[in-house]
Amino acid sequence: MKKRFIVIALILIASFLVYLSLNVDKKEESSNEKDLKVVNLKAEYAINVYDIKTVVGFADYYFIAKVVKKRDTTYRHKVPDENNQGTKMIGPPYTKYDVHIIKNIKGELPSDISIVKLGGISEDKKTIILYKDDILLEVGKTYEFSACAQKNGELLVSGPKSSNEVNVDDGFEKYEKIYKNEIPYKRKRFKYKPTN
Repeated sequence: MKKRFIVIALILIASFLVYLSLNVDKKEESSNEKDLKVVNLKAEYAINVYDIKTVVGFADYYFIAKVVKKRDTTYRHKVPDENNQGTKMIGPPYTKYDVHIIKNIKGELPSDISIVKLGGISEDKKTIILYKDDILLEVGKTYEFSACAQKNGELLVSGPKSSNEVNVDDGFEKYEKIYKNEIPYKRKRFKYKPTN
């Protein structure tokens, strides 16, 4: 099942990248991120990503944090894209953010960490690429995060319900209750390791 999921995800990413390359020349470049068109990645998930208790059960860490800084964007899992201008390698954006932990709920993380979101501004700077119903993070705002530690130790936060803006003045009881009622998911787990 895991291999099937990976194959489907790679096919979807490749299809999306072909679509993006065919439509890239039609878009005007914008200097303002809010003016960019959002292009949604589609995926088949192993869990119900619209149920926060299921998302938290799948995640390795669940915490409340404030976004301190948007660091950089890298483009991974590149595939060849052929068009009338030749072949180039393109891949989806991964945006890194520095966050300050306000409250650890599931798992223990240091107070200042970096997280990575699969999503961000495309390499040609003409579109924003995100999973359907996901959001880009904004510096200065506070979110609840459901994060999965990767084999290399980084924390990946991607997909619907993986990051939701919160008001900490309301307290943490709601989030602690979500964790208490999480729906566990059996999978290989990794631990967070600080990365640069």
